[in-house]
Amino acid sequence: MGLLSKYTSLQIGKLDKKQFMKEANYDDIFTDFGIDLNVMVMCRESTAHEEQQKALCDQVERMKAIIDSHRQFNLVEDGIVIEDGKSGLAMDIRPKFKATIERAVSEDIDIIIVQEASRFSRNVGDFFYNMNILQNAGVGLLIMEGEFWTYFMSPHDYPRLANEVAKGQAESLTTSKRVFRGIETYRERGQLVSGSMFGYDLVKAVDRKDNTYKINPVDGATVQLIFDMYVNKGKGTALIATYLNANNYPTHDRKGEWSASKVRRVLMHEKYANLILYGKFKIINTNTKKKVATHIKPIRYTTYDKDGNVIQERNVVYGTWEPLVDEETWWKAQEILKTRSEEYNITKDGKTIRQNWGRRQSVDAYANKGYCSCGYTLTHVLRHKATDERYSQYAYECRWQKNSGTESYRKKHGLKPSDCTCKLPAVTDVAMKLMSVKVFKYLLTDIRDTIEDTIRIIEMANEQALVNLTNSGVALEELEATLDKLNNRLSRFADMYADGDLTKEQYRAKKESTENEIKHTDELIKSRKLAISEQKKKKLDVASIKERLNTFVDLNGYGVSNEMIEFFVERIIHRDNNEFVWELNLTGQPSKPNKYKIKEYSKEYSDSLKDDSNFNIIKTFVISLDECKEFCETMAHRQFKGAYWSQITVKIAVK
Repeated sequence: MGLLSKYTSLQIGKLDKKQFMKEANYDDIFTDFGIDLNVMVMCRESTAHEEQQKALCDQVERMKAIIDSHRQFNLVEDGIVIEDGKSGLAMDIRPKFKATIERAVSEDIDIIIVQEASRFSRNVGDFFYNMNILQNAGVGLLIMEGEFWTYFMSPHDYPRLANEVAKGQAESLTTSKRVFRGIETYRERGQLVSGSMFGYDLVKAVDRKDNTYKINPVDGATVQLIFDMYVNKGKGTALIATYLNANNYPTHDRKGEWSASKVRRVLMHEKYANLILYGKFKIINTNTKKKVATHIKPIRYTTYDKDGNVIQERNVVYGTWEPLVDEETWWKAQEILKTRSEEYNITKDGKTIRQNWGRRQSVDAYANKGYCSCGYTLTHVLRHKATDERYSQYAYECRWQKNSGTESYRKKHGLKPSDCTCKLPAVTDVAMKLMSVKVFKYLLTDIRDTIEDTIRIIEMANEQALVNLTNSGVALEELEATLDKLNNRLSRFADMYADGDLTKEQYRAKKESTENEIKHTDELIKSRKLAISEQKKKKLDVASIKERLNTFVDLNGYGVSNEMIEFFVERIIHRDNNEFVWELNLTGQPSKPNKYKIKEYSKEYSDSLKDDSNFNIIKTFVISLDECKEFCETMAHRQFKGAYWSQITVKIAVK
């Protein structure tokens, strides 16, 4: 029943707009009663295919014709909204749709016109949710096909409209399944489905399934260089990234720099070897098209058991384009990646976990051993890229400063002060290498005397620690005697129960209490024995230390080898006034890389690094500016800038 059954045309024209919208039916909206209505049009194409583009054009023209033929419709500025290739199943992936709803609610919009319900949404829940938002804001949704006017709907219109939306949703889901089946077919044929890839130019064909790759001469050479450095020259991903950046090799996007993770992604991409692996991702929500990684690995060969049953099936096929690397090289790269990854994994309680809080340990030995006196580690940073005139220059910077900014930076950008406001400047790589040469030259000048002095200091500390450990708490002998008594007591309780001196309940209570005491005492004994055993292991062998030093050391070059630093250096602690504590590990027991690392600032820990009493200092010396200059120019082949240098104080400590 329309408005004309209740009012005359003249009376309808005098209704305010809000009242008109509430009472008007579908036909009333298209009748000119002298009430102007501000309208928007929403159009959507499902894909970017040529047929869809033509259908979209027809859709837009049809909407314009409707508006032009009805005087009461006033198309607002930028009132035709076109969504390109967005799924109608989910609102979250339709930014234009969300913006249209927000604009209609906030501005003087009366009607949104769509060709059909599926153009508005193909999700029943989203459809009615947004329809109610519009209705509450006084905005009507006009759907041409089916003749729906959502502001004034009769009860029988709701199930009819819901059915229309549901049909669109079912159609979309069916199409998705069809696409997935098509992808599997492409895979079986070795045909390309995905788009662009670094190292190649995408060659598009009339039929998408005939798309292929053509090698890009510049980027292709970069890919081949990465594989050569990794497989044939034994370089790690971090070193490769550093080399590529230093020599200005462009990345895929031509903007950012190379990183270890980017290099790793190149090495893992099977298409460089003319292989195709589908199923890397799976859609877990067909409405939002949300994908998650499946973490499936390429399998080279199908393997069988002795009965001929398939154990593991090959899951890669050959593509139709020219490979950048041969298949053998690519598979070898995967083996190296797997091996190196396992080197940084440890097994605990049957589970494999990552060391270093999920991060791979740095390839730079000084970064692994370097600590700022605030407690944070030193991180290896690039200061100047290599040019024709100079080498790349690096420095070691406090990780807190790198991640959180210096005091001046935080003040400049309005960041609140932090408990840890580290002010120590970065240490150049030249200074770090100069110190390493001086420290190990000292050790090797008179190695036996030096080491014997060191042994005496360490063993005195170890003996005292052993005495303290042995004498701390209850003596080990007393604990063992207590354990014997408890076991005898447990036997007596059993005899008393057997003789009828104890009831069943009494026996159970005394037995449980005694067994708990036995367990606790036994744990104390084991813990004490382990601690004493570990302390006794801390003995030094002069001959073996000398042998290791002579094996690793070469002080004729620029700095000391990474092996030397990793084996003999426990920590390098940077303090105020360009002072460094080199804590050496001469015990022969490797140190744990995460032993001294902190997750959050601790003033107590920071203060401990600044206190010499916490270290066994055996030597203190100063490296003058003249020595710094000579080393910088002679060994590092760099210009010495006195303004950036100050004399270095080095303290050698032993663990």
